Order: sequence, then structure tokens, then C-alpha cells
Amino acid sequence: MHLFISHSTKDGASEAQALAAALEQAGHRCWIAPRDVKAGVPYPGQIVSAIENAAGLVLLVTPGANESPDVLQEVQLASNARKTIAPVMLRATAPAPDLRYYIGVRHQIAWAEAGSVAAALLATFGAGASVAAPVASRQGAAETAEEQRRRTPGAEWREGEDFPLLVTIPAGKFTMGSPPSDQWRNENEGPQREVSIRESFALSKYPVTVDEFAAFVAETHHDTGPSAYIWNGTEWKDTPGKGWRDPGFAQTGRDPVCCVSWKDAQAYLAWLNEQLNRASSDAQAGLMARGPGGPYRLPTEAEWEYACRAGSTKRWSFSDDEIQFGTHAWFSGNSGGKTHPVGEKSANRFGLHDMHGNVWEWVQDGYAQNYAGLPTDGSANEPKNSRRVIRGGGWGDGPQKLRSADRVKYSPAYRGSDLGFRPARTFST
Repeated sequence: MHLFISHSTKDGASEAQALAAALEQAGHRCWIAPRDVKAGVPYPGQIVSAIENAAGLVLLVTPGANESPDVLQEVQLASNARKTIAPVMLRATAPAPDLRYYIGVRHQIAWAEAGSVAAALLATFGAGASVAAPVASRQGAAETAEEQRRRTPGAEWREGEDFPLLVTIPAGKFTMGSPPSDQWRNENEGPQREVSIRESFALSKYPVTVDEFAAFVAETHHDTGPSAYIWNGTEWKDTPGKGWRDPGFAQTGRDPVCCVSWKDAQAYLAWLNEQLNRASSDAQAGLMARGPGGPYRLPTEAEWEYACRAGSTKRWSFSDDEIQFGTHAWFSGNSGGKTHPVGEKSANRFGLHDMHGNVWEWVQDGYAQNYAGLPTDGSANEPKNSRRVIRGGGWGDGPQKLRSADRVKYSPAYRGSDLGFRPARTFST
């Protein structure tokens, strides 16, 4: 096998030479500058020929490579020639945006030492020869780089076809609840207190959709009950035959699923964790849950409000001004009495859609009448036999109920046509 090694001579030359030596010791040819540059032959032509004849391109990602026009051109040539590009991250350097355009995350490898990286590359390119050095699995090495990318605030990622698209939420502090000066304030929204979200976590970019929930039910045959509460134009009424498949209005597969209880949400999250375990425990190295059951869970009430506010102290994440509602939320003033496909309204500063309106969202916490004495570390309040909290407001509510601080309680068995949920995911500590 023949590989082209692209690197910056400013800060990646020694690693490039060591990697080439390890690969060549295993019986594979490498093209590397300046070692393989022939005198008297035009340099650009040599680069084009070497890349065209290679099985793939190995990119050593360093600060120098991120700034190098030569490296960018080599990556462009490899992409145009439909070559596999395997980025190797040195010193935890992420590729610059121009390079990221041409490379994916599936083949990313973190630098350990030349022999381990060579072994990972041979697995990436499908070569079977062994390397005369300590061997680390390609997947394990790749996950190190992928974990670093996933932990980056604002990163978007998913773990498979049936998994939600996640956004990484940074750790931080915020003031939870509403001030006494808010004319719409409810007593259960205070007293205001500072809460610390001590660890970053991931949250689904959108509420769970009809299609995503349908995949879960198709595999597990989960029973979502014989009825749900439907708005009949006058009142919310428990209606036999209604449920997530027929909430009383037409939905697309991209609409948020509704008529699901807190218990249904827990069953869905358990299914995601089972899917993750079945895929491969090794593939999750460094990304496992800190608690029982798995990394997928409901957000805590504090995490939800922190993510909803996204740094804002206003009534809604976008403003104190109701005039902007049509841009940011589906609510009683524009929904037409039904849900709408997720992501059609503007995202907040964390990149999350539909945090205000469309459907209410279950959180993990049991309900407390106020915040006095509750945890200030972002963890859930878990009293026994408690009603559970829902947040965000729904398609049938006015602006008051869509405020970031508004909170309502329901039985964990309750199912309503304006109520869904959004998964969170824990990183390891």
C-alpha cells in the first residue's frame, strides 16, 4: 500500500518521519516531503502524481498545517481524486475550518506514538500487515480525537441513524428562576438562585420526532396506553383511541412526538442506551455514563433552563419583547392548534431549536413548590412518588407559559397532545 503523508515542516516533520518509518517497516510505501522530492522535476507535478498513485492521504494536523496553503492544496487534491483522508491530531489540535470542509470525523486518529498511529492507519485503509511497535486499536485511538471534538461547546454530533442529533452545552453558571419584578412570575419560579452546571453535557438539538419515536416502538413494541389528553376546542379531555400516532391533528415524521408520558420517555432513553451498548462498548471509551443505565437521560430541570436561556437573563432566550415570538416559537398565536416540524423556528445561542413552544418537554426532576433548599449543582431533585416537571410551553400556550422560567407539574403517567421530550447525554468525568 502507498500512502501520502501531508504535514507542515514547521511543527510536524519529526512525527511525519517517525510515522513513515513505522509504516515502511510494516511493508508499506510512503511519500513524504522533503525526503521524496526529486531534484530537477517540477514540484507541483510530483505532488499531483504522488497523491494520484496513493491509496490515501494521511494528514498530520498541527497549528502549522492549519496555516499552510500547501497542506490545504494537498488535501484538496486528495479530495478531488476521491482518496480517503485520515487526519491524525497532534497535540490535540483540531483541523482548521478550511481543512474540515474536506475531511470527515470517521477516520480521525489522535497521536500517541508512531507505532500505534501506524496500526490505526492500516486498519483505516484496510491493510492487514502488522506493525513492529505497540499496537492500539484504530477505533480506540479515533475515539480519543472524536471525544475531544464532541466536548467542544457547540459541536453537533450523533452516534448512529436511530440516535438524536446532539449539541454540546458548555459548563457554566446562571441565575435560575424569575425575578419578583416579572409581572408573569409564578411563586414556584423562586427564590432565584445561582446554579452551577459543573460539567459540559450534550442535549438534543430538537425534541424527539415522530419518526424517531416510531423506530423505538417498532423495535420494542412499547405500549403507550389506550388514550391521551386532547384539546377539543373547549377543554383538555382524556380521549380513548388518541395517542402519539393520532394526537388529534395531522403530523409529519419531523414533527415532535407528543402524547408521551415521562415513563414513555424513560423507556425510549433506555432503548437508546441499549442500542449504544449493542453497537460496541469499546467504541464508547471515554464517553460512558457516570450513573447507572447509560449516558442518555432526560435533562435535569436546571440543565434545561440553563440550555434554554443560553446566557440570556430575559423572559425568553431571545428577548423580553413579545413581538419577536413569530420568529422563535410555535405558540397559540401562530400554530393553528397543532405541532409543526422541528427546527423551523430560529435556534437559541446554543444552537437549540424549539426550546420555546411547539411541545412542552419532560425533565428528570420531581416537582417542588419552590427552589428553597434544592440542589444548586445542576443535579435533579428526586423525591419519591412525585409529580414530574415539564418546561418550555406548547403550541396552545401564550407567551407567558413559554418563558424560560415557567414550570408546570404533571403525573409521570400523563400523556397530552402538547407534551414531548428532548434527550440529554452525559459525558464521562
